Amino acid sequence: MPPPISRKKIGNGADSREFLKKRSALAEKINSELYCSEKGYYCDYDFKLRRFTNRLSPASFMPLFSNIADAEKGARMKALAENPKCFYKGMPTISYSSRHYNSSKYWRGPCWLNTAYFAVRGLYNYGYKKLAQKYIENILGWCSENSDSIYEYYDSETGKGLGAADFGWSSVFIVELILLKYGKNII
Repeated sequence: MPPPISRKKIGNGADSREFLKKRSALAEKINSELYCSEKGYYCDYDFKLRRFTNRLSPASFMPLFSNIADAEKGARMKALAENPKCFYKGMPTISYSSRHYNSSKYWRGPCWLNTAYFAVRGLYNYGYKKLAQKYIENILGWCSENSDSIYEYYDSETGKGLGAADFGWSSVFIVELILLKYGKNII
């Protein structure tokens, strides 16, 4: 498990103690209410229907990005990231195995660089650097192959640029992926 957030980053006063207390309570709640032990992954929970949605998405990796998953949960998420029926190797916005999946349909399957980055960064945080690097190489390769522009999102099977061209926030995540590729940690 990655190191806990350091007091050095947030200071040593009463505010930091309160922040760490709230962070711990939220982490506990996320791990108890948004981790489906039956399925072995994090997913949305419908409190009205009182059941998990069972939808796998890059958001399922946010507890790894936030450094709040225990090592066992991190390992289970890694297994999903390695699975070609789930996310490997294009980190689609919904798992490849979902009946809603479509590699080029907006939020139903393409690779969005923002959500992919958070998932890849989570894997990296938990020491799965080789796997994270494979994702980085693939995603940056897609960006490079689309030399005419930086796109809003990319087909999660072919890497074809989709949506708006010259998309600013995608640029930010290309930079973040490059920094992560070369071990530059700015977070």
